[in-house]
Amino acid sequence: MWELATIVCAVALAVLGMVVGWLLRRRSSPANSISQVTLQHIALYQAGQLDVEAVEQTKRRFERWLERGHVERVERELQPGPGFLVSVRALAEIGSEDACRILESRLAQRFCEDPLDQTWYWLDLANSLRHLQWEQSLPLLLDCIHQADEFPLVQYLAAEIVSFTSFAGYLRDLSEQRGRTALRTLLRAMEGLRFGVPPQLLAEARLGELVAEVCDHLPSEPDPLLLRLFRECQRLLRRRGLMERCLEQDTLELEMFCLQIGMLDSLQPAMLEYLAEQGPALAGRLRRFHGQNLRDALWAVHDLRLEAGEELLHLYRHQPGQRDLIVQAMRWSRHSQVPVLLREEAATLLERLRRVRRRYPFSSPRQYEQERLHAAAILFALRGHDSPETESLLLTAACHPEPVLRAAAVSSLGWQSLYQPAAVLLRLHQARNDPQAEVRQAARASLARLGERQALNWFNQALRSRDSGRVLEAIQAIVVEHITLLWPELDQLADADDPDIAALAREGLVQMLEEMDYGGSGGTRSH
Repeated sequence: MWELATIVCAVALAVLGMVVGWLLRRRSSPANSISQVTLQHIALYQAGQLDVEAVEQTKRRFERWLERGHVERVERELQPGPGFLVSVRALAEIGSEDACRILESRLAQRFCEDPLDQTWYWLDLANSLRHLQWEQSLPLLLDCIHQADEFPLVQYLAAEIVSFTSFAGYLRDLSEQRGRTALRTLLRAMEGLRFGVPPQLLAEARLGELVAEVCDHLPSEPDPLLLRLFRECQRLLRRRGLMERCLEQDTLELEMFCLQIGMLDSLQPAMLEYLAEQGPALAGRLRRFHGQNLRDALWAVHDLRLEAGEELLHLYRHQPGQRDLIVQAMRWSRHSQVPVLLREEAATLLERLRRVRRRYPFSSPRQYEQERLHAAAILFALRGHDSPETESLLLTAACHPEPVLRAAAVSSLGWQSLYQPAAVLLRLHQARNDPQAEVRQAARASLARLGERQALNWFNQALRSRDSGRVLEAIQAIVVEHITLLWPELDQLADADDPDIAALAREGLVQMLEEMDYGGSGGTRSH
């Protein structure tokens, strides 16, 4: 039986990080506990293989049933829960046409409402079907991506799908729905190289050749998915040295990787030209997009940090269902009315939620959850709008009775100029003693970003901890909060003996460098 050392499971750290991140965002879920299916996969990724005896027993039982033509009995065994993976692996080891058809048929089934668990089920099926080279399943796998585009671990599912040998054929016509889904899958797989999918994928799936196929048929109109794909290629090329370092022990894999990354490098002129021409064109016509295409366009504005203030203001009024992405994109706008709108919306939401908290002091009703999340998103976006008015609003929000809003406001202080330095420092020192851990951590990060010695020492101690988990958490916080004063410490950890710590530190340094590059390219406000 093959071990789970495939393209999907090489980096347990990244999987754990994505799972934890997903769970932290599920604030509206009735129960935030980790499911048995997720725990099973986390344990599997750490151990490296399933229970051999359980798989072997299931395999023998399935073989008897299939020999007697009892396909339906096997199908009934593939039920949601921890036993699903054992059944899938047993069928994969059998490897007959009947076994492949049973696995393929399960792709059309939704096993549960939980997006994370559903992604695990699809991932198990995709992994086995790829090993079996069952190319007939590719259309159904693309349908899974279409449904799971914003699910957790979608990058890992995409990494499996692009490795099918017939995948490239779907990229030849990007005007068709399947072609669009294939392009989305390629984008997600490329993103996966920053989320723990190992660099071998670039060679195994011939990603350089796939991007070349796309570049041969570039449209004359702005395509949000293409813009995001080419932006991701720029990120990937920037990480070339990091990925080569991961492969330096395997000469053949390194050679194959260099061939594909070299092909991407040769496509740079075409990609950069498309980004330069079609990025601004997209930003000027956002209101022409609708539904999923609009979400893709808004993600492209965010990824490329395009100036789209006029269009975003229009969409905020007329597309309330897309306000999560509209607000996210507004962080980068230099339009003079964008921060005005954000502050007005934030003030209204903060006051409404303050009244709700007074009425329900211990736990707010669940129907206000979306308003809380929307207010937190606005407070986060305001860190991109430097002004005395913005700072005053953040200082007020930092005292809000809702912990999630206090944390968001505290985290957004200190990103720009200090107009009331004494008031900001006082509020951050108060927040460092907040009863809620997330608020305390946000305060420490903001103080460290501002250069406060005590906060910097706290992070330094965390980075020197013998607990690798604490070190990893500290690295993530430093990168997310952009604490550039700790750059030398991260640079030292890039050569740490612990491979997980070293890998995360290297990736963190690249992310911070990208943030600084973007920070120096801000435009002037438009009126």
